[in-house]
Amino acid sequence: MASSGDSEVPSHALMMLPAWLANGDPARLLSQAGLWGERVADRDNLWQVRTEESCLRVRPRLVAIDHLAGPGVAATAHIDTPQPRSN
Repeated sequence: MASSGDSEVPSHALMMLPAWLANGDPARLLSQAGLWGERVADRDNLWQVRTEESCLRVRPRLVAIDHLAGPGVAATAHIDTPQPRSN
């Protein structure tokens, strides 16, 4: 039988991120992905990674709705359509 401590969800993950990742800035890549990372002190490429929601203690935004058309949506969006070639 597992103890109650075994069923807890981990608060972070350990990831090996090479130094060349994201042009030498793995922290920037993590940030763009909505993750927070700290380099583990004794290992060059080992990072402790957490989700932004975990750090901020908010619920994750699992579903997003983007209104593409309709009332209240600016008509400034423009989709480029290919023009026919003239021979």
